[in-house]
Amino acid sequence: NFHSVGYFFEPLIENHNLKKFEIFIYYNNNKYDEKTKIIQSYCNNWRNVFFRISFEKKKNKIRDENYKKKENSSTLRRRVK
Repeated sequence: NFHSVGYFFEPLIENHNLKKFEIFIYYNNNKYDEKTKIIQSYCNNWRNVFFRISFEKKKNKIRDENYKKKENSSTLRRRVK
């Protein structure tokens, strides 16, 4: 019963090097099956965004998280130099 997008999406992420790429997946469902667990194992950051909140609030939550991630990343780069 897995959504067909999962079958097309899985090959795109299964061979990514998680040491070189940080993969974020925002999952908008509350059902977990074997395919979901497999896809989840291919990423560094799995976020279930299946909340009873508006699309706008979900969008803002994702945007804010990514902004903080970029901010932390640039701080780390400055420290390393």
